[in-house]
Amino acid sequence: MYKYFLFLLVVFCSFEALSFDDEINVVIFAPKTNVANNKNVFPSCNDAKMLRKVARRIKEYYEANPKKNILEFRKRALTLKNLKNFEEISVDNFDNKENYFVAKELVMSKINYHLKSEEMKLCRGNKFSKIYFLMYSEGLGVRVQILNFLPSKEDGNDFSIYIENEKA
Repeated sequence: MYKYFLFLLVVFCSFEALSFDDEINVVIFAPKTNVANNKNVFPSCNDAKMLRKVARRIKEYYEANPKKNILEFRKRALTLKNLKNFEEISVDNFDNKENYFVAKELVMSKINYHLKSEEMKLCRGNKFSKIYFLMYSEGLGVRVQILNFLPSKEDGNDFSIYIENEKA
């Protein structure tokens, strides 16, 4: 009698095992960010690695949007040439009279990404460049928004680069 019971148990368990083979549950966890070590670790405004990535991103944009006008060609060349000598300016003391678009992006970034002024860094280009960089922590690195380069859009600025921290 026990033999039949064991036989039925083995057969039942094998059918149960076969039915669960089709279902594979995969759980993916997002990487945990070490917030204590990642906050406020921004590159300098004149960091060579960051400026190369910015120049590469701008060149990609120029290649995707060619202009045949000689004035526009000269303006683009000067923009790439003047990607140097950036200075850090205070996010708290930035005046919207200086540049309304940059002030709008500061406010939108604070609201959308729940950032405080001390969690952001703002860099302004030299007197020939009207480009600004807005840096804030994202994931295990730093997001650098390139402001005042493209015309303003209603949905915000998505022209940016990402720099991973070497310490991460």
